[in-house]
Amino acid sequence: MPHLVCGDLDSARPEVCRFFSNEGCSLKHITDQDTTDFMKVMLQTTEQLTLLPEQHVCYLSIKGYSCSQASVYVLGGFGGRFDHVLANINVTHNAKFQQFHITFVNNGNITAVLCPGRHIFQFPTQNHICGLIPVAGPVTVSTKGLKWDVSDCTLSMTGMISTSNQIIQNVVEICCTGHVLFTVELTI
Repeated sequence: MPHLVCGDLDSARPEVCRFFSNEGCSLKHITDQDTTDFMKVMLQTTEQLTLLPEQHVCYLSIKGYSCSQASVYVLGGFGGRFDHVLANINVTHNAKFQQFHITFVNNGNITAVLCPGRHIFQFPTQNHICGLIPVAGPVTVSTKGLKWDVSDCTLSMTGMISTSNQIIQNVVEICCTGHVLFTVELTI
């Protein structure tokens, strides 16, 4: 159960708001129409994290790789209209939210926004379809553990992107010089 539901709530049905309220969830109505609901959520998340003691902030640690970014998991952030999907991706590149490791979890897909650097992921099984999408501009990428690994390959939206690749090892390493979306097809 979430602690907070916020946004302009223009599409939230009254019975849904009552349900969350009855379950002890705070509802925050933000009337600003110049930001998306996801932007409103991320601004609230940033505000809430500044109020938490350091020991209550969960940081990502995967097999020897630690990330000093707080993890944010977005459920359903890629569902619905394509312009909303792009708006949500746009929010992840906002300088205000660079302290977060943002992962979108949808029916059948997990998509992580990777910051520049080395990333190691461990998968319990292999053969998942995956892709690397450079939505914020050209990025140089090297990978290990994929069927079609790349080495110092420049990916860009006006050139090559890596789609329909396949995870062939339980450990995948991705090194990137800029922000890139790493998307994996999973059954969850």
